[in-house]
Amino acid sequence: MNNLRVFESFSPLVTMFRSVATNLVTFLIFMFMVIFFFALQLSVLGTEMGGDYKELPVLVAKMVETFRVGLGDFDFGEFSKLDHDKNILSWVLVALITMFLGIIMLNFLIAEVSNQYAKVDEYLDSYIQKDKISLIDEAEKLQPNFMRTEVKYPKYIITREVDL
Repeated sequence: MNNLRVFESFSPLVTMFRSVATNLVTFLIFMFMVIFFFALQLSVLGTEMGGDYKELPVLVAKMVETFRVGLGDFDFGEFSKLDHDKNILSWVLVALITMFLGIIMLNFLIAEVSNQYAKVDEYLDSYIQKDKISLIDEAEKLQPNFMRTEVKYPKYIITREVDL
């Protein structure tokens, strides 16, 4: 994907995607921890695994199930096999998962991506110029030594930096 920077129409998209992806690592770690927390709670209930996850370890299967519930993919067939107290607890837990993952975390993700997009969009021309300069530098470094003459590559070059 990094090679798409060469094309002028893709350069802003690649720049924004790279910036958004690097700044969302902290959010994704936090979201993974939340999914892990809810998956532990689901595994404590002792529900049977559906046919989709029989080959996976129990905790990993519960993490996948938690993620699916957070995204709105509800499959509650296994809750009918629980006794009354665990059934009520499981419905409360599903409501919490849906509210926390489906509403709060996904809205926060959208807000963070929008905020990062606005930051990159503000300095987009500078980022594109920096990418063009790095591509030129990379292309010049790929030339063999016998093609690097004193005329093409003088000893001293005046450089300028763009402040971001």
